Amino acid sequence: MKYMGSKTTMLKNGLGALLLSQAETANRVFDPFCGSAAVTWFIAQKTSKTVFAGDLQKYSVDLANSVLLRTAPLSQVQHRKITLCISEAKKNYFYLYNKTHLTQSVECVDYNIKLSINSPFNITRAYGGYYLSYNQAIMIDMLLNNLPDDEDLKSIMLSAIIEATSQCVAAPGHTAQPFKPRNKGLKAIMEAWRRDPIIYTERAINKLSLIHAKQVGEASITDANHLLKNLEENDLVFLDPPYSGVHYSRFYHVLESVARNEPIEVSGTGRYPSPSHRPKSDFSLRSKSSDAIENIFATISERKAKAIITYPAEGTSNGLSGLGIKEIARKYFNVKKELVKGRFSTLGGNNLNRPARLLSTELILLLE
Repeated sequence: MKYMGSKTTMLKNGLGALLLSQAETANRVFDPFCGSAAVTWFIAQKTSKTVFAGDLQKYSVDLANSVLLRTAPLSQVQHRKITLCISEAKKNYFYLYNKTHLTQSVECVDYNIKLSINSPFNITRAYGGYYLSYNQAIMIDMLLNNLPDDEDLKSIMLSAIIEATSQCVAAPGHTAQPFKPRNKGLKAIMEAWRRDPIIYTERAINKLSLIHAKQVGEASITDANHLLKNLEENDLVFLDPPYSGVHYSRFYHVLESVARNEPIEVSGTGRYPSPSHRPKSDFSLRSKSSDAIENIFATISERKAKAIITYPAEGTSNGLSGLGIKEIARKYFNVKKELVKGRFSTLGGNNLNRPARLLSTELILLLE
């Protein structure tokens, strides 16, 4: 999944080994900023510890629960139930899809917008003709309208649809704005619109069907402080807080809309839902980010738990840096550190006037 600051690479480059060594002597593991769920999945699969995850955005929680709620691979019967749901979605889709071929032209984009704008379906009306073609959006709506009733299976299929949407959107890595239908942007739109959401959904389901936790855990839509109220002595907390001065909900609102599948009103270049429908974090506010991280450190320290935190060593747009966080952490913990060189997203840079990815030194702190 395309996700800003994903820890997938770091898990193979020191972070994974550190998490496993610390989880071995911990009672439980908490991941209060679970994001793409990469770390949640890793801990749940690799250890016998119960994992509690949380995030402000529903799509992140859905991704986490698609693994946390199960302790075995999908059975053939379970897989068949999901397959039948997809077949029903396909059947409904063929009553609604438009047979017009995609052509690399502004007229084609405009036509897809016209088809989508008055649709009775949530994703098509909000994003068809922009992030998705009319046909892609209709397919995603039909998949969402045919989810299984069983919560375990529902979480898998919904997570697969979220993953498929991430791969199909006509946007530069995130969904702050869709590509504009001119020059290279028009070519990129057509390339994205030719991707089949069904193929990506089925591919994600096949991957998820084999992944499961060793102990049933739980993810919930909540802020970090609320999740950590349940912290006890000798628990382990993995902290990967936001480092952007812009709320993450701006960059993942399409995925959040897919996860919620509710009627929404959108506006602006990015087709954003109203601000009241986009979660906000104190970690993305310069005026509050320092207090926010100190409050979490204080809670973890008071409960006599331990923590691992990752953060770019350099200054970030929310006013914090890994080195600054290290100094705050010293008030509450014995601090050990490790540096990992890597690359992180610049939130949709185009490699012309703004690079899409920048070299970064990521700081890993062990707090005991």
